Amino acid sequence: MSVRRDWRWGALAAILVAVPITLSAPRGTEFEASARLVPTANSAVGMRLESYVRRQLRSAHVRNNVVAASGFLADPRTLSERVRVEAADGSVLLWAHASTWSRARSLARGVGALIVGKSEGTIVPAGVSKPRPSRAFDRFVDRLPGDPPPRVNPLLASLAGLALAVLIWALAWHRRRGSRSGPPLGTPRRPPAR
Repeated sequence: MSVRRDWRWGALAAILVAVPITLSAPRGTEFEASARLVPTANSAVGMRLESYVRRQLRSAHVRNNVVAASGFLADPRTLSERVRVEAADGSVLLWAHASTWSRARSLARGVGALIVGKSEGTIVPAGVSKPRPSRAFDRFVDRLPGDPPPRVNPLLASLAGLALAVLIWALAWHRRRGSRSGPPLGTPRRPPAR
């Protein structure tokens, strides 16, 4: 194999390793979404809405049900680290943090639904926000249609690119070597000359 072709394989391997790292490394590892809760017109909660929601987040009933329904939170005690409460113009925002956008949205929606259910009609949901990207590359990905895929581990992505480069090189080497030693496998034999 010539030096020129070796250079091409090296360039292909570098591209297949560098591109996945370049696309996955700048992405965020945490995403957040919010659910808005508002008191009903005849609600007795009123001005105490924020403290009521915080108290519900600390209750074992809400924590255990969120962990059971989410499928990705393993410990009920981590709910207070994943969800924060913020007062906003007579309503409350529940900010949920998770490793993917869909998990952040479902966590915010699930916690909001459990608190609304326990409030016995004194609080109603007012919607779930679209997850808010924190990094510039995520804001670019956010403009694309649909939910973005979860962040890929950059090391695993580069190893997959390297494996693909080795596979392509091995197939090309085998094909080139096979062409020197005779016809490729599966080629029908010609009848002997008379």
